[in-house]
Amino acid sequence: MSAKRIFTFLSAVLLSLNAWSQHAPQSAMNRAEYYGDPIHFGFYLGVNRTNFVITTVSNWRTVAGDSLKSILSKPSTGFNLGIVSEWAFNQYATLRFVPDIAFGSRELEYHFAGQDTFDIVKRVESTFL
Repeated sequence: MSAKRIFTFLSAVLLSLNAWSQHAPQSAMNRAEYYGDPIHFGFYLGVNRTNFVITTVSNWRTVAGDSLKSILSKPSTGFNLGIVSEWAFNQYATLRFVPDIAFGSRELEYHFAGQDTFDIVKRVESTFL
């Protein structure tokens, strides 16, 4: 079989499927009273994970002092809360607005060395809108 015959056969099949689907009987719309309203509201909950990306400079020991050995970032899990608002101004076009607020926190661990070796943990909390 040549490629032209295969292409013609597949095109005829696809066009006939499309024509057949256009003549399917219309069924009743599920929850017509809901879809008839132009404005809809909802909400959603989500989970996020926040972290710092730490990059060092070449002379970080002289800038930070001799006792700072390292800085580490511990990621933490937070949550999102959002509102979904949708306006259907006709059957085929809608405008959706999805504002979101996210809460998260991270921990920075500062490791110091010297006469007294100690660590400091600083918690940084963030809220994003």
